[in-house]
Amino acid sequence: MVGDNQKDMDAARHAGIGALYATWGFTSEAQGDEILASPLRILEIVFPSQEI
Repeated sequence: MVGDNQKDMDAARHAGIGALYATWGFTSEAQGDEILASPLRILEIVFPSQEI
């Protein structure tokens, strides 16, 4: 799950799924499994063997 605040990260963990924190969102700090500095990073995570 991609989110931009701690509530999103908590919801992902509660659901038992990965939590990806988007730094370009509305809040400045949250703790996710991965910190995303740009939307492109999502593609790199989802398609790790592809050249993007």
